[in-house]
Amino acid sequence: MNFLVALLLTIPAVTNAADVFPVAKVEEFIGKKMPCDLAVAHVIRAEDKRYMDCKTDCLPGDRVYCVSNGVVGQGSIKEKKGCLLNGYYMNKDRMGTLNGMYVIVEGKACESGGFEELMSRPYGATPSVKDLLSKPIGGMVYPTVLPSKNSKFSDYIKKEIQKNK
Repeated sequence: MNFLVALLLTIPAVTNAADVFPVAKVEEFIGKKMPCDLAVAHVIRAEDKRYMDCKTDCLPGDRVYCVSNGVVGQGSIKEKKGCLLNGYYMNKDRMGTLNGMYVIVEGKACESGGFEELMSRPYGATPSVKDLLSKPIGGMVYPTVLPSKNSKFSDYIKKEIQKNK
């Protein structure tokens, strides 16, 4: 599977207008909840009419990418703790996997070098988590950094996004 196909598979299918959220509303919601050390959404620009008719920049679906310290398989024999790329689902106010996938740097907190290591890890067929969070998809879906707990991580991804414009 090539890089573009892998990235497109991470975007939820939009079935109706109820599945589309204006970026300003997403930023406000995430800003109140602050669930992530780094929160990133892939958004569709208002001027791009190929995908849907957005009156403002909008997010297809209710999920944003979330980097934070987390636990996978909590309470099970397969429990893993560390710096984690996961999804944050706004409709349910909960964390979850990204289409059944997650990336974790086991045993290392994000603030203790786990973030840097996580950025270099592959995500499915995507070369790295950094690429997933900082590169546009198919020339129509663009990464946007949302309100996040860790400004160092946010600034890092913002610089990467600027490099990829």
